[in-house]
Formats: sequence, C-alpha cells, structure tokens
Amino acid sequence: MAKKVGPGGNVFATEIDPALLRQIRRRAAEAGLNNVTVTAARADDSGLPRACCDAIVMRGVYHHLTRPLQVDASLFEALRPGGEMAILDFRPSLLLKPWTPSGIPSNRGGHGVPPEIISREVTSVGFERIRAIDPWTRS
Repeated sequence: MAKKVGPGGNVFATEIDPALLRQIRRRAAEAGLNNVTVTAARADDSGLPRACCDAIVMRGVYHHLTRPLQVDASLFEALRPGGEMAILDFRPSLLLKPWTPSGIPSNRGGHGVPPEIISREVTSVGFERIRAIDPWTRS
C-alpha cells in the first residue's frame, strides 16, 4: 500500500502485538518506505488519530476483534469526510473451529465472522454500508 500511495501519501499500519509492531517497523525500514507510520492499537481502539485516513483496509483482521464496536467507532473517527473502509475477511468454518481466536464475541460462530455481523456492527457506529462482495456465493 505504501508503494501505491507513493511518497506524497502516508500509510498507517496498526497492530496490537508489540513483536509484530517491531517486525512491521523493521520491514518498512528495510524496504525504504518512509511513508509508513506504525501505530500501536489496543483491543478497544485502533490507535489511529482522528481524521487521518482517506481509506481504511482491514484484511483478515475483523474476525480477531474482541471489542469490535469500540474499534469500529475509533476507525469511524479516523476517517476523513468521504473516506471509505473495506473489510476483507471470511465466514466461520468448522475446519478452523479449533483455532478460534480467544475473547471474540460469542455471536461469531467460530473462527471467522459472518458478513451480516460485520455490516450490523459497522453501521451501528456510523458507517454506511455501500456493498458487500461475497466470493463464496459466486458461481
């Protein structure tokens, strides 16, 4: 993403795990990416400054959130007016049930998160649902 936005843009990389924060910082430095801001998140806060983002992309993250409504609210505050958020995640699967993240809300149904729950949660904090693309139902 840092290469896509170029030197005039900035990418925030957020993470809750201190070891992964160090890894992200190291990898950005090794790649010579000076437009990456690495930010510590918490279970109830994205760690992003208010109105810092034109877009937010969460890939394979949402199903790990233990306090999704609080994180969603902080993400909503981090977006500038007209900004958009994309959440790429997967539905719960019986195959992944043994690896269900600890502390997630009980309505998830296992490792993953149903799209209806994501939609309900993000719209409850102010986001407008624009569209959902479900690759599992395409023919």
